Amino acid sequence: MQKNNLKKKIFSLSFFALLLLTFFTSSCSLGINGDAASKKAEKYLNTYILRNTGGITAKAAGVDKKDEFYEVQIQILKDNQVMEKVPVLVTKTGKTLILNPQQTLIYNLDVSPEDAFLKASKEAQTKMLKNIPKKDKVEVKLFVMSGCPFGVEAENTFYKVINHLGKDIKDLDIQVKYITSKVKLENKNPKYCIENYCAMHGLAEIKENLRQICVANTDKDKFWDYLAEFNSKCKLDEKAESCANEIIKAKAIDAQKIVDCMKAPVDLFEKDFQESTKYEATASPTVIINGAKYEGMRTPNAILEAMCAGYKNAPAICKQKIKDGDKIPEAGNASCGASPAPVAVPTKDAPETK
Repeated sequence: MQKNNLKKKIFSLSFFALLLLTFFTSSCSLGINGDAASKKAEKYLNTYILRNTGGITAKAAGVDKKDEFYEVQIQILKDNQVMEKVPVLVTKTGKTLILNPQQTLIYNLDVSPEDAFLKASKEAQTKMLKNIPKKDKVEVKLFVMSGCPFGVEAENTFYKVINHLGKDIKDLDIQVKYITSKVKLENKNPKYCIENYCAMHGLAEIKENLRQICVANTDKDKFWDYLAEFNSKCKLDEKAESCANEIIKAKAIDAQKIVDCMKAPVDLFEKDFQESTKYEATASPTVIINGAKYEGMRTPNAILEAMCAGYKNAPAICKQKIKDGDKIPEAGNASCGASPAPVAVPTKDAPETK
């Protein structure tokens, strides 16, 4: 059991490797000998793969030639005691390490996994930008669930981009749309639904979805400031409404108009439901630029670059990078919800989950 857990730890720590394919260099390279290959593998494992594992280390303990590879026997040690032996492959060029050929965990030995992931992501980003249609006016739709942490993270990223661009930028329309599921009224669960529209994260989420729609409709210029403050100060619990109302008051948004707007939810929910269906926006967040789904990186500078790629003639501000705008979100490109159903909620007769 201990050995299996250790293997899982090693392979889980190499998540970045699953996102990249490092191709072998030309056979014309001079290459390295077996001893050098062993040392490179040992150093890479200790520096990157086994860091932060509570003192577990790797030590090369023999090497054999195997076709175009060196097969290096790695001892996994804890407190100088050998826990197990793991064979890894190193290409004879000394460029590539393969931890487990069956799962294609492949590393470029000359760069860290994080740097390799970032490089691969940037290459994918370049290809992604070419698929964004160019128009005189750029239209961006951000589909979210207000209670999804990944959607909230995307909203915060968009807020940084909007502040960078400035509120007076012309020919850019950024809209937030809300992902819900639609059920028959007789099947709705009152703990998740308003009328026949339901939210994955419960009644507080569907209520906040509605409130945010109404804030946008009532005072569009203050919507993003409201959203950013709600995300930083409020939680979707029994205090969410009072927290939201304090922000509405502080921002001098017409509270009565918000109340009146929230009394007629069906048409508002239906409009966003139709749009999320049209664009197959089943995950929070989903980004649509000029009608095309954007699935690239979600750093502030990546989003800025994607928006600006939608212009036939991009404004000058697009050439200016956002300070600290290349930091990859902790969750990467994770999301809430998945195709085909954007939101899965219990029906009214379903047993409670604990």
